[in-house]
Amino acid sequence: MLDSEAQVVAVGINCTAPRLIAPLVRQLRRVTSKPIVVYPNSGQTWDSIARQWRGTTADDTATLVPEWRLEGARWFGGCCGTTPDDIANLRAVIAA
Repeated sequence: MLDSEAQVVAVGINCTAPRLIAPLVRQLRRVTSKPIVVYPNSGQTWDSIARQWRGTTADDTATLVPEWRLEGARWFGGCCGTTPDDIANLRAVIAA
């Protein structure tokens, strides 16, 4: 559906646990030829009652970038709970 929309330049996955990104990219790749953007969160879970993040953060999201690329993702970033260090690590893996 979005492939025919000229104003849509990419399709993305945002604020999702890093461990879920690869299968979601795989699903998107089946239905679009547009670039795929991934902005995972830190891997924690949002507790809407307590209004806070719970759990531990993903060890090193940047190590998942090669798999995400293999599945078809082309743009990378971070969402809730990610830090400047996380983004620097992503950049280092992407630039390598």
